[in-house]
Amino acid sequence: MKKIGVFDSGIGGMKIASLLWETIPEADIYYYADQAFAPYGNLTSEKIYQRCEVIVRQLIDQGVDLIVIACNTATSVAIKKLRENFKIKFVGVEPDLNFFHRNNIPGESKIGVLTTPVTIKMEKFNDLRLQKDPNNSFIYTPMPNLASLVEGLFYLDKKESQTQIQKIKNELIKNVPKNLDYLILGCTHYGLIDQLISDTLNVQTVCPSSAIVKQSNRLLGESPKDLFVRRGSFFYYSSKDQDRFKKMDLKWKDRFKNEKLMS
Repeated sequence: MKKIGVFDSGIGGMKIASLLWETIPEADIYYYADQAFAPYGNLTSEKIYQRCEVIVRQLIDQGVDLIVIACNTATSVAIKKLRENFKIKFVGVEPDLNFFHRNNIPGESKIGVLTTPVTIKMEKFNDLRLQKDPNNSFIYTPMPNLASLVEGLFYLDKKESQTQIQKIKNELIKNVPKNLDYLILGCTHYGLIDQLISDTLNVQTVCPSSAIVKQSNRLLGESPKDLFVRRGSFFYYSSKDQDRFKKMDLKWKDRFKNEKLMS
């Protein structure tokens, strides 16, 4: 039985974990939410790498075969050094700037990219940007508060969540350029509300979750399955609670469906 480790500063990577859970039914998923240090976008590069190293060691202690760094900021800061220091396979997350080349999107399309403030400054991201957008035709927007607002959304009751959703909408309307045709989501937290973003801004969002799961399947030698009998388990850990990995019920998935975020 395969074991897959997934980590993020909070719940942002849950969309990726959910897809892994659905496509590799025999795998155990170990999800590490580093909520005591969230959001990573507000930390120094040194602190982010330190946290990644701590988490990787804990996931390796669980016997995982693969680790998905389900955080754009952590990927930009740490994945190169992690690959140098650990022998395990890693899959990182980066904004899907190549989406438009793969799908022959018309050149006149107006394209935006949402990132955290740290990601947009990182060498890895800017190397990708130079490679995939050499003419600097995309519109890049760092969002200092959005990941934190999304993180908080999933711990509120229905009435409180409506207020939080309105705050998210206000943040998007205030900061994101108008009349975009496509919006690349450069933080896994943003992927949890991709439908909300799309509806608020009237834009088609581009989320890398499916591509990350496809790469994970490839590295593990797995083929996605549509019909299956569940054999693996889902384990969750939060550094904020300082608890051991806890087995989660299947109901956890319902909290991360975009339909619940529609106002």
